[in-house]
Amino acid sequence: MSNMSGIQRRTVQERSDPAIGAIVIDYSGGDQDVNAAARGLYISGAGDLAVEMLSGDAVTFTGLLAGVVYPIAVRKIVQAGSSADGLILT
Repeated sequence: MSNMSGIQRRTVQERSDPAIGAIVIDYSGGDQDVNAAARGLYISGAGDLAVEMLSGDAVTFTGLLAGVVYPIAVRKIVQAGSSADGLILT
């Protein structure tokens, strides 16, 4: 994800901390590694999302709703099995 280069982000200590930055994630060209500390993942287009969690577990979240920040820590967005769009890492 070229839009991540050079971005400095602090570690969020609490999930209630406000977002201090955002990164748009576009997985249309393939899997996307997420190399930033984040408090959540905003979905603007409903659907399913296949991810690799920070722990390394592979999981698909199904039926995600649009307009929601999901408090999940992921290290990869997997294109296969994903249909949600408008992803923003906060």
